[in-house]
Amino acid sequence: MKIKKLLVILLAAVLLTACGGEKNDGIATPGNPDNVSDNSAKETEAPAPTRPDIQMSDNLEDFTVSLNGLVYQFPCDVQIFLDDGWAPEAGAVSRGVLTKIRNPDEEMYVTFYYKEDPDNHIDLFFWTGNGERKSLEDSQVSGVGFISSKTEFVLPGGFRFVEGVTTKDDVIAQYGGNGTNYKFSKNSYYQFIESGDSFDFRVCENHE
Repeated sequence: MKIKKLLVILLAAVLLTACGGEKNDGIATPGNPDNVSDNSAKETEAPAPTRPDIQMSDNLEDFTVSLNGLVYQFPCDVQIFLDDGWAPEAGAVSRGVLTKIRNPDEEMYVTFYYKEDPDNHIDLFFWTGNGERKSLEDSQVSGVGFISSKTEFVLPGGFRFVEGVTTKDDVIAQYGGNGTNYKFSKNSYYQFIESGDSFDFRVCENHE
């Protein structure tokens, strides 16, 4: 039986001193600004932000996914992807795609590569929200899609999805139903769209 090639799109929406002097047993004395007491206060650096402790869920409506062993929950900030080693494609950076100010309720995607590996990539979807005009980098990441076959991708319930390998029958076996729509509301759904030899997987959380 012919194995369907699957492309994946996951959309979920909206929405870290003393004076200088000469040293004398640890005490600064006037006269030499280069010498500072050993007991003088030191400027403290702000601690590095801690990665959110996100647990993989069995519930589709929690919109959690695992990418290369790291769990994400949509919507989220793009910074978590940057901190994990994902970087936007050079062309998007040079064109200012992430920094351009955009209108409310605008959605688009940008390709990100994992640790500069050209074969390990995803598309992150951004949604600018219903409020003021803003850039993509200041907007919520509403989902992920077009995941390369090299990227380890796991959906809720521990379902491992492999582009070009996973079939519609695999989806039905995991989630039941007709393998096409898993809808919770108008803009809150998982959808598998078969088109020729490709099979798109979409999920979108209500962002109205």
